[in-house]
Amino acid sequence: MNSLRRQLLLRVALILILGYASVYVVTQTYFWLVGIWLALFTVIAIIYLIRYLERQERDLNNFLTAISQGDFTYASNIPGKDNKLRAVYEQIMHVFKRLSSEKESHHQLLQTIVEHVSIGIVVFDEREQVIVTNKATALLFGQQRYKYLSRLFDRFNDLHERIITMEPGGALLYKYVREGRVINLSVKNSVFQLNGKGYTVVSFQDIKNELEENELDSWQKLIRVLTHEIMNSAIPISTLTSVIRKTLLDSDGHQIRAEVFTDAHIEDLVGGLSTIENRSKGLVKFTEAYRSLTQIGPPDLVTVDLSVLVRRITTLLEPDLRSNEIDLHLALDDGITIKADPQLIEQVVINLLKNGIEALHKTKQPRLNISSQVLNGRVQLAITDNGPGMEEDTIEQIFIPFFTTKKRGSGIGLSLCRQILRAHGGRIEVESTLREGSTFRMIF
Repeated sequence: MNSLRRQLLLRVALILILGYASVYVVTQTYFWLVGIWLALFTVIAIIYLIRYLERQERDLNNFLTAISQGDFTYASNIPGKDNKLRAVYEQIMHVFKRLSSEKESHHQLLQTIVEHVSIGIVVFDEREQVIVTNKATALLFGQQRYKYLSRLFDRFNDLHERIITMEPGGALLYKYVREGRVINLSVKNSVFQLNGKGYTVVSFQDIKNELEENELDSWQKLIRVLTHEIMNSAIPISTLTSVIRKTLLDSDGHQIRAEVFTDAHIEDLVGGLSTIENRSKGLVKFTEAYRSLTQIGPPDLVTVDLSVLVRRITTLLEPDLRSNEIDLHLALDDGITIKADPQLIEQVVINLLKNGIEALHKTKQPRLNISSQVLNGRVQLAITDNGPGMEEDTIEQIFIPFFTTKKRGSGIGLSLCRQILRAHGGRIEVESTLREGSTFRMIF
């Protein structure tokens, strides 16, 4: 480039010198003919300079056009071996060629990785034109690789509609039957911008095996709890019934006459029957509690101001908080609203707050924190206590129906909370550390 600059400067300097010399000779001497020749040479030099600049401009435009079209052979076709720009163009072409090769290699590597993973992946743009897809997607849906999203899911219109209406960073579960096999898909999406254009990445993972394992584990835990509760009532009932039967029969198996019974016998019989009645009522209550878990209707969704709802509940529970000397801290962002059934959500918040109050029963300087925020597009309401915390085994089981650590607990409160949140399309999470406290987080 320095040599090109010097060559251009020399040509301009030559034109200036010739021009000045021609003007001087014509105006200051009698050799006007020489001045005319000098002026002629000046004009010729200017013409050559203009042609030189036009040629360089033409070569530069052709060079840029070749780059835009991916033609990396243009530099070698520039005429003139002594063309100073030719070496520069060749060097630039070499860099572009290397970058293009690296880009192609990275693309091939990415495509190989995408094809290798067992999770279905689809990338589409704002016009729903499919940019990237893989073999796993074709296997999941039995479709070929089409150019547009609507063609890819033409046999799954409901899924197509749900995908294009998903919130960024959202997730959903989709179940369908293919070739007699039930497919359970976990569908997640992510949105990003590239060169001013919007793209969406959607992943499809068959989680049927994971669901079956979790379902089996949940059933085993539930059966253990149900068996424990039923046996606690059934064994005493069976034992007492056998004792009462033996009391009413003699050694030969015949019914004893009423006049034989003493007041002590009658008192024992009444006590046994009372125990059987109480345990039977316990079984009925247990059955009704189980039925309440399975009969939650669809929520009546309205717009709810979360801050107003929480403050209303804390006002309701203020006597309990005061009697237990619990310090309550509220960190609620005003203006956060959710679509929810206010009565059901109030039930969840009350349940969690009462659990927190009970957990702080033996804690010095008990404290409850309630905070709300919007994180990753999801509304979160967190209730934190500084109580004794929970062990890992307890954390894994607290949402199992009828599991409880309380002497008089029913074990359905947290299970009911989880079902209510799921009915709202949300979830409930718990974090707990021994001797530090617990946090229950409602995510809408």
